[in-house]
Amino acid sequence: MSLYLNKNNDKFISYRNDDIYVDKSLLVGVTNKNIGIERKKFMCITRPRRFGKTMALSMLNAYYSKGCDSKPIFDKLQIANDESYLDHLNKHNVIWIDMASLYTGLNDKSIFVQKLKEFIYLDLKNNFKNINLECDLTDGTFLANSIIKINSEINERFIFLIDEWDVIYREQEDNKRLCDEYTELLRNLFKSSDVSACIDLVYMTGILPIRRYSTQSTLNMFTEYNMINPRGLESYIGFTEDEVKGLCIKYQRDFNEIKKWYNGYKLKDVLLYNPKSVVEAVLSGEYGDYWTQTSAIEAVTDYMNYDHGVLKDTIAKMLTGLEVDVDPLAFDNDLTKIDSCDAALTVLIHLGYLAYNDGKCYIPNYEIKQEFERALKKLNWQEIYNPISNSKKLYEETLKGNIDFINQTLDQNHLELAGPFNKNKEDILGIIVQISYYNAKKYYNVKKEDISTLGRADISFIPYDNTHIPMFVELKVNSTPEDAIKQIKERKYFNSLGEYHGKVLLLGISYNDKTLKHNSQIEVIEL
Repeated sequence: MSLYLNKNNDKFISYRNDDIYVDKSLLVGVTNKNIGIERKKFMCITRPRRFGKTMALSMLNAYYSKGCDSKPIFDKLQIANDESYLDHLNKHNVIWIDMASLYTGLNDKSIFVQKLKEFIYLDLKNNFKNINLECDLTDGTFLANSIIKINSEINERFIFLIDEWDVIYREQEDNKRLCDEYTELLRNLFKSSDVSACIDLVYMTGILPIRRYSTQSTLNMFTEYNMINPRGLESYIGFTEDEVKGLCIKYQRDFNEIKKWYNGYKLKDVLLYNPKSVVEAVLSGEYGDYWTQTSAIEAVTDYMNYDHGVLKDTIAKMLTGLEVDVDPLAFDNDLTKIDSCDAALTVLIHLGYLAYNDGKCYIPNYEIKQEFERALKKLNWQEIYNPISNSKKLYEETLKGNIDFINQTLDQNHLELAGPFNKNKEDILGIIVQISYYNAKKYYNVKKEDISTLGRADISFIPYDNTHIPMFVELKVNSTPEDAIKQIKERKYFNSLGEYHGKVLLLGISYNDKTLKHNSQIEVIEL
């Protein structure tokens, strides 16, 4: 039995028979169009953990591999209606390698490349017994030469499916010898025009894109599909909104709750959800942290704190729901060179902790926000963590109309947050107020400058259900809270509630930039 070559379809059958299976088989139609086309056949697909990479590879292996008969499976999937369906079905020699499995199975990581060469060679030798294949593990080109020889003698061609292609660069980032040795192997297998002529497709997945300025740059034959530029693969990265709606209908789950917890990724015009978390929530009926529990908190803190606090103001802004500018090109895809805010933010995008759209990044959903809260505590960023941890009490006291508590809390929070922010501007006051009421995000869709008929409320708290009172907040600098309340009423910001009937809480907040004090007023009206 082969370790990598022409494996059976058992793994895909297991996925197919799972409690929840979302049909992504149209991906095969995309890869079929790239078969044998030099400028298209080298595909590097990178996305976060648990976003369906391994399932996709198991599907591609089941479809292409000569080692199985998968027609009864795929006949029932969407790809069966594609015009290319039968052209490549179980007609290729497929070498499917899980780099992470090989890596974790070795006690001595230094022999990773040697063992990889050895295992691939043994598969080729055992499957093509009539061809004399020479083995020289010291020769970096012997595997490529073996593939060329097989092709020249019996005209057999190959597809490579590689999972966790970047595991060496992530786990051994400071081991230059091993990283360069691994890069050289990939270059020898795929770069040469002689061996490339024997390969129909390379589809490799991982978390990090190829480094642009290192020995990895020799892998420039690959087209990259990632969380910055998916190049048409948007629908195959995570679950689409329609797919999630279908699951919620089937399992009678609250789509709005699922959306609040796990939505937020947007690639081009496609809204995407985290598959791991959606599946767990739909099956259990309980909403919580599922994806974030699959890795250590250091996956966030190491990059949040790359320069000991430079990102504090940026993280605080994103926690309020704001998007911030980011230049992904500032990151060379090298974890050993995180030397700017843009580079740190881009790593977090590739890891899935931030979402990206059109030059801006943001925290995508409630699950990820909770992970950032834990990271704040871990890093001891008290000036941000303290206001957030006290926000539940502030919200409760606001509902009670406790003006003194509101003023005292805002005064303290403003002092806490004075470091990360320029403190005397109204837009920064808005960010501080949103952080101060952070806990309310559990119950409200919090909107900054919500549009109504006659203008915009500075901050609107629109409840997700009828158990919480809508709140509208108007902010003033060097004015009075009475003026703020008056403006809310005159401009009827609450008209954005549409046909809502019931109580509405109006909160006016004024900040005096000379005394550094806040003054508030609450009024509850009936619509």
